[in-house]
Amino acid sequence: FRAPATLWTGSRSAVRAITVSDDGRLFTGSADGTVQIWRGGRIQHTIDGHTDWVRALLSPTSEHLYSGSDDSNVKLWSAVDGSHIRTLVGHSDGVTSLAATHTRANGLVVFAGSKDTTITGWCGATGTHLHTLRGHTHGVMSLATDGRDKLFSGSADTTIRVWSASTAIQLYTLLGHTDWVSSLVIAPDGALISASWDHRVCVWAGTDNSIVSNLFHHFDPVRCLAMSSGGVVVSVSSRGRGRVWLGGRLKLSSRLSFNAMNIVVAAAGADGRVYTANADSARISVW
Repeated sequence: FRAPATLWTGSRSAVRAITVSDDGRLFTGSADGTVQIWRGGRIQHTIDGHTDWVRALLSPTSEHLYSGSDDSNVKLWSAVDGSHIRTLVGHSDGVTSLAATHTRANGLVVFAGSKDTTITGWCGATGTHLHTLRGHTHGVMSLATDGRDKLFSGSADTTIRVWSASTAIQLYTLLGHTDWVSSLVIAPDGALISASWDHRVCVWAGTDNSIVSNLFHHFDPVRCLAMSSGGVVVSVSSRGRGRVWLGGRLKLSSRLSFNAMNIVVAAAGADGRVYTANADSARISVW
């Protein structure tokens, strides 16, 4: 990609978070503390509520949208009209990442990772605080769940920790990266894929927790991963270089130039489109 297919504009400040719902709606979070709900390339609703950068978004259902901010709060909004439902508290520093899974005891559980080194879990139905997970020695930068009972957290301490989502007990630690673990996704076959500022993308085996693919195709920090519903993975580096990966162990399919420096977030839609934003722009690039 040398130039985006379209540019979506309307956000009031630089976009710092992007997510795409299962029904194709785009949600963005901005440096001015606002959240935007998009449809068809236009902003339907702008939500004011945070007092600092919005760094994480999650839409686990068609009706609900969670946002995490540098103001240390997580807020739940209506994904339809942007109305505020509740605020979830429990962190002492900025929230960097969000993930959710279903457990037998509590139904939907929403997790937030923070710069304060902890992960907090709340009941999705009531907002009740359930867990505080401690173990990382530096900020938590990324979260992912496998749809069963595992929660994965990537940290600036270079480790990935694996937890039971239902009991909040740490199961084991994955070692292999040498810099911040910036992004995590789960492949359709259940494999964990990680990206790091050490320039690598790694695929981890679920059997013995070893690295089965150690991919050195980036030449600068890998900021984010985006996965399509079909399992195609796009990795994006800070200098706007992209890689498209296919298959269980991620065979390199193509190299992309997004022609944009300092890309900070990316997301993939079910229609195959990739959405990116860089640190200095309020625009969304659609590829």
